[in-house]
Amino acid sequence: MASQPVKQPATDCNGVFSEPRQLDLKEISQRGVWSIRSNANHDLNSFAGVVFNQQLKFGEMIKTGSLRLIQFWPQAAYLISDELFLPDSVSAFDTMVTDIGHGFCEFSLSGDRAVSFINDYTSVDINQNNIGRNRTVRTNLGHFSILLWWDEATDIHILVDRSYAQSLVDYLHKISDRWCIRDLAQVESDGSLSMINSSADPTQT
Repeated sequence: MASQPVKQPATDCNGVFSEPRQLDLKEISQRGVWSIRSNANHDLNSFAGVVFNQQLKFGEMIKTGSLRLIQFWPQAAYLISDELFLPDSVSAFDTMVTDIGHGFCEFSLSGDRAVSFINDYTSVDINQNNIGRNRTVRTNLGHFSILLWWDEATDIHILVDRSYAQSLVDYLHKISDRWCIRDLAQVESDGSLSMINSSADPTQT
């Protein structure tokens, strides 16, 4: 069996992020990302049907085991795996597949207030019904184009171009200080976490 390849970290992110609000930012380097694109032999629906036993719609994420398939492009989707190797279940569709993992960097932002923090700086409201239901969105965070997805509201995954990864980390650290001061002040004035409490899963609307 071939040994697991090693993907080098792209940033100096060390997990310590925002202690007052218990937010944790980590780079996830050992995960594979592939572009799945329709061609003359196969389309995305046939791929999703065989590999996931589900149908995929635009703006949705489907998953099975350690695999996720996310579509935000008319004829293409991103396949994300917990392994750097392409799964055997995809081998029949190799003409659709391009390894793009070397061009992206993934982060995990975790904590009870992760959704509230991200939602304050993205160009869309991720608490919207359709976004919360699909658990994924393609948007801007500041001037960075990112892809977000999550299984739980306390652990948000961020995918960004690798060349911008360190700049994104620096930006998140900078805005987190200001956000924490404002967030703590709002909680103290309200006496509660009110309706922006991100411990409530945005899918439960």
